[in-house]
Amino acid sequence: TGLHIDKESILEQHHLIMPYEHNLNCRCLDSWNDNTNITHLTVGDVNQHQIDMKELLDEIMGKDALINTLSNTFIDTNCSCHSGRSLPITIYSHESISTSIT
Repeated sequence: TGLHIDKESILEQHHLIMPYEHNLNCRCLDSWNDNTNITHLTVGDVNQHQIDMKELLDEIMGKDALINTLSNTFIDTNCSCHSGRSLPITIYSHESISTSIT
């Protein structure tokens, strides 16, 4: 496997895999444009960045919902289950979440 970006290498590989009869009159690369520069090459799904961004935003929204649920939870400190003692509650944050999109 390999990635060839010059016409000669591609033509050589093409001739190696095609039958002799095809190569006698081959015009497969006649439309090749030698005046083009490759400035950006994407291998795979060209929309993968959008898919990744949506997944990350969904994850952030899920965490935001959990944080909002936990921060809005009412704890009755006067209930008999802990005999009137106050409950030590600490909320820790080990990461900051940025939702800015460029």
